[in-house]
Amino acid sequence: MSTHSRDSERRYFTVDEANALIPWLSECFGRIVRLRGQLRSMYNTLDSLGQRPDAKNLHSDEGPDEVVSARAKFRGLMELVQDELSAIHDAGIEVKDLDSGLCDFWSQTVVPGREVYLCWRYGEKRVEFYHDPQAGFAGRKPIPVIPAA
Repeated sequence: MSTHSRDSERRYFTVDEANALIPWLSECFGRIVRLRGQLRSMYNTLDSLGQRPDAKNLHSDEGPDEVVSARAKFRGLMELVQDELSAIHDAGIEVKDLDSGLCDFWSQTVVPGREVYLCWRYGEKRVEFYHDPQAGFAGRKPIPVIPAA
């Protein structure tokens, strides 16, 4: 992965570099989908116990054992989701929409002289689209095929 001196935090990817990360990224989102399903289930459990999780009570260790246990499980699941998202972010990938698994990779190689996002969504086998940073998902375009020399 190449970096740009102007912004040491930003990583730039070629299409091949981004595609090399898709199997790993797909595994991450597979885990996130499962964890979010478990979170919804724990949320419903807490809600049915009259303990809808919020910022005030989520870290409380007060109440019946069943409630304290459910809160602890909910917090643990949230931390696991955050760990997955942190790993993705640390790889230089931006998660744009958690529900659809939409991710962007900065690139300078698709359109010469311009920074664009390589765009991938969970379930896609490879990165096949890009868009201008301000265009978003609606502005996705197929990556141009460059003929072999």
